[in-house]
Amino acid sequence: MKKSTTGTKSGKSTKTSAKKKTSPPARTKKTAAKAKEVSATPENKRLIGVIAIILVIVIVYVLYPKKQPVTKKDAVTSSAPEIIMAPKEPAGPAISMNDIPEYTTSTIKTQIKRLLSNDPKVRVDATKELAKAGPKAKNAVLFLIQALDDTDGKVRSSAASALGAIRDGRAVEPLIGVLDDQNWVVRHRAVTSLKLIGDRRAIAPIKEVLRSDPMHNVRRAAQMALAYFGEPIK
Repeated sequence: MKKSTTGTKSGKSTKTSAKKKTSPPARTKKTAAKAKEVSATPENKRLIGVIAIILVIVIVYVLYPKKQPVTKKDAVTSSAPEIIMAPKEPAGPAISMNDIPEYTTSTIKTQIKRLLSNDPKVRVDATKELAKAGPKAKNAVLFLIQALDDTDGKVRSSAASALGAIRDGRAVEPLIGVLDDQNWVVRHRAVTSLKLIGDRRAIAPIKEVLRSDPMHNVRRAAQMALAYFGEPIK
């Protein structure tokens, strides 16, 4: 009898311990339910919404970077439409210092040498100095004509102006050849130089410029050139 009582007691204690062991899952469910309630509060929903908006903004900013502000210089440049044209045929073999006439003054020789420099700024400065010399720089005409094919637009435009200042008839055809240059400043200065040279071979090409050039400044220069030649403007 004592043994059975002991067995009963041990059975009860075993059941009690089993109950105690199974109780933690019930607590875990309550904790999870409370966590779910906390996460579903309006404050948390708003916070999640704000974080989502911030993530969207960051993604958009990364995928679509902000454009750089347009400066005044860029605005002027972008206002001029770019003309796409076929590359020019080589005008002929390049000339060098050996092609300078013997009777050229040392001053003009110096500027011609600078015109052949690898530095575009030096080449531009040389064209300006030759323009100041005017007709006295006629021995530099072939070098300035070669500069009309320079890769630098500033050199080409400065060379066009210098040829107009020297007023040599050899520059007429080369200047007509750059009336379709992709740089509108080159076209503008070529028209002005053709007017200064005064050769009537330039009339028909200038009329075409007036009719078809996309830049107002160039067309205006063409109008003035045709008026100088005494040609009616239609």
